Amino acid sequence: MKIVAWLYTLIILVLFLYPFSSNTLSTIYSDKLIHFFLFTVFTILWILSYANKNNYKNILILIILFSFFMEFLQYISPFGRSFSLTDILSNVFGIIFGFFILVSLKKKLF
Repeated sequence: MKIVAWLYTLIILVLFLYPFSSNTLSTIYSDKLIHFFLFTVFTILWILSYANKNNYKNILILIILFSFFMEFLQYISPFGRSFSLTDILSNVFGIIFGFFILVSLKKKLF
């Protein structure tokens, strides 16, 4: 499972830095849903791979910091990507949703 989490992380890095054209995404809402979905899955993969009852809070903090880092990389990227607080908000909502999915499935994680 750990290799899947790392491969997914690499995919997110590429997707967040790749210069998509403005015609690629039909609306701003679809962009936010993509951010939400990507970070929901990201959270589930990383918590299942690395979290235990002693460190799940640290894993969540690292995931949130990774979200901020992705937006910062977009800000400094020469590929036409831009920083967006609403993207970060969508990411954080996805992180929270992913965490609650795991909690609601009553996995013995914590």
